[in-house]
Amino acid sequence: MNPHEMMLARRRRTMLAAGILSSLLTVGLLLLVLLPGIGTAGAAEAADGKRTVAIGDPKTATIVPGAGWEVTGAGSDELLLVSPDRGLTVRISPAPSGKPAEVLAAELGEGSGLGKIRTETLASKLVVAHVDSAKNVSAAVGDDRHAVLLGVELSEPDAKQAKRDLASYRPALVALVESIRLG
Repeated sequence: MNPHEMMLARRRRTMLAAGILSSLLTVGLLLLVLLPGIGTAGAAEAADGKRTVAIGDPKTATIVPGAGWEVTGAGSDELLLVSPDRGLTVRISPAPSGKPAEVLAAELGEGSGLGKIRTETLASKLVVAHVDSAKNVSAAVGDDRHAVLLGVELSEPDAKQAKRDLASYRPALVALVESIRLG
């Protein structure tokens, strides 16, 4: 083999090695980007409307999502619920000790500009404190000692496709909030 052929062979091997390395790096980056989403999607379950789902680790409350709601993170410190049409997302987490209005005020912070906190007593005798806007609701549900925080958001593209606004989800939201039990 003459020196020119040796140089060409070495160049081919280098290019082949660079191509393989580039492919491996691309696959590795793809896995890093996609695996967290795949893990989350795999952990999601469809609610049947009857089964209680734990909130917090250790459990501080339970909720009964309606049939068809997607449930992710049962028994963890952040429970994620997605409506059957994917237009509404509800994040629920245990709150520090305190009354719901105090807990919500602390969560929102001074001068959040989100409006006045309203409180209502539920049929379960728990209290819900909430601040509403056109696209989201921040709330705390609990008694005089403990509460859970709820962050409710309208998923713009999905809700728009379903031709729904936050007001159209109120019955489902009321059912979710009414199903919360502490302990």
